[in-house]
Amino acid sequence: MASERLPWFRCGPSALLGALSGLQPDEGLIYVTVLLRIYETGGPITDTARTLARRTGLTERRAGAAIESLAEAGKITLTGDSRIDSTSTHEELEFQRARSFDAAAAGRISGTERQKRKTRAKLAAAKSSEKPQQNQRNEPTDVERPFADREEDLEEESLPRTRATALPRNWSPDAEDEAIAAAAGVPPEAVPHEAEQFRDWNHERNFLSHDWRVSWRKWCRRYRPSRPLLPAPHRGALPAPTGLAGR
Repeated sequence: MASERLPWFRCGPSALLGALSGLQPDEGLIYVTVLLRIYETGGPITDTARTLARRTGLTERRAGAAIESLAEAGKITLTGDSRIDSTSTHEELEFQRARSFDAAAAGRISGTERQKRKTRAKLAAAKSSEKPQQNQRNEPTDVERPFADREEDLEEESLPRTRATALPRNWSPDAEDEAIAAAAGVPPEAVPHEAEQFRDWNHERNFLSHDWRVSWRKWCRRYRPSRPLLPAPHRGALPAPTGLAGR
């Protein structure tokens, strides 16, 4: 899944200063740059020693040596797909993903409410403009009848045809859900974990959805694989394409 750029992120000064404690100047500069790049792109980065050297003003040799030292210290992780990751960024990235999901859900609900208000306003305006004639027995006139006949139709056309419901407590992905996950790039072995996260996240917030299949598809599109920590490279050799990590 393509990374989503973050316009801002929360920063814990004490935690960051603690992570920088004991690092050499080159290491600290590369470390902070890597963290910022991960937050900027929304996930592991493809920056190399050369690109990080251009960003920091260091030579490529010094940038490569700093990357190597940070990986050996466990501050960053060099992933199998030549990216740099940092476990210290995962919690904030997950928070931002959930926040984006909440905002999208609120937007859908707000849009539905606006449409309801518009429909009611149109009906009220139509009724207020009527001038009944020969209506001594309070029966609809020729002007009133079309609006009365259309009132229910207008509401049905403008409002969702199904009510929003909560995700069933025992929900688990069926064959179609698994196909949706595969199409979004979620490997089969990761589907159970993503399903558990999806279920817990929605139950915790009492989220309602008009179409849980669509909600699952959007969740899968935000999937970002996590990679195991690779053995640290030998000092003196520049790492392969670099990725960012930190504690």
